[in-house]
Amino acid sequence: MDNDNNQLRSDIYLLISTLCRGAPERELLDFLSTLEIESGINQMTSAWQGLAEAAKVAEVSALEDEYQDLFIGVGKGEVIPFASCT
Repeated sequence: MDNDNNQLRSDIYLLISTLCRGAPERELLDFLSTLEIESGINQMTSAWQGLAEAAKVAEVSALEDEYQDLFIGVGKGEVIPFASCT
């Protein structure tokens, strides 16, 4: 069970790092839109369901623009995921 949990955790971190590295491509959106999410009512389940629903209606060009604004911007993006806090 620990190996399964560790693999799942690793996969989630890979997804997060992929989304921080660049705007998602159509293949990733297609994958996210077909996620099998366990039923249950908690914040994590709701977040995964929201992600799957958003992936179903997302347009790649709009996500590329949003990524540009958030992470790159003119001069500096609004979000700097790899910056040091000082």
